[in-house]
Amino acid sequence: MGVVCGWGAIVFAIGAAALWFWASKVTVTAPPVDSPGDPEHPNDMIWVDSEKGMQIVTQAGSTIVNVLETVRAQSRWNSYAALAAATSATLQAVALYMSPMPPG
Repeated sequence: MGVVCGWGAIVFAIGAAALWFWASKVTVTAPPVDSPGDPEHPNDMIWVDSEKGMQIVTQAGSTIVNVLETVRAQSRWNSYAALAAATSATLQAVALYMSPMPPG
């Protein structure tokens, strides 16, 4: 049982690393917008929409990114990664508990 928990801890740790990597890369794109512009910051657009509320988008090259939705998506993926890391730590603790103690 200790070996299974040890391998499970490794799998969940690798999964957590992959999820955190994905969380750092995920972006939510937005369709082109016609919002009030700031001439000093032409790529950053912030306004309040009557249906959607606060809207923040930025343009990176030809891609328009919805900043608030991107932050929400990254937060969700970060929580999945944290859950995987917690599961890994728990399995590692169980594996350590089940391993034989050296004589001492």
